[in-house]
Amino acid sequence: HGCGVLGRNPDSEQPLGYGGSGVVKYFGLDCAENNIIYAGQLSKAFNSPGGFVGCARETDEKFGILNLAKNSNTLVFTGPICTAGLSSAKTTLDLNAAEGDLQRKRLLEATLGFCEGLKALGCPHTYHGFPIVNIYWTPVQVCAEVYRELMSARQGAFQRGVITTPMWYPI
Repeated sequence: HGCGVLGRNPDSEQPLGYGGSGVVKYFGLDCAENNIIYAGQLSKAFNSPGGFVGCARETDEKFGILNLAKNSNTLVFTGPICTAGLSSAKTTLDLNAAEGDLQRKRLLEATLGFCEGLKALGCPHTYHGFPIVNIYWTPVQVCAEVYRELMSARQGAFQRGVITTPMWYPI
């Protein structure tokens, strides 16, 4: 989880971490030491259909994870990734390597600015250090105003290259 957004060694300069390697490195875990089987998908941060399964060689030797993954019929779980999707994922990995840390800073700044805007509107919300903000809707008037501001912020973010997905919970 968190590939492209969360990374290793978070600090005060880069609270989301460096490198975008995901939640395992963000929390300083070791795949071999903790027998972690890392499975994920490329849909959100990588804008590509596809997924991956990975683990340390030692974990694979104990549990045969990669052998299972290699011998699984992809049609049982999904279709094979198309060339365009693979190209999109590769391009995103290249972009992450080149400018991912800068983009993570921009994402954090946008999230914190959004939280300040919610606070100014008097809209109750929670923020726990990740780029996910929970908004608690109360009076209809506040909801309508926050919704207008949210759509305006979404458009402004899009013009600066940040894609957001405001949605009601549960979906």
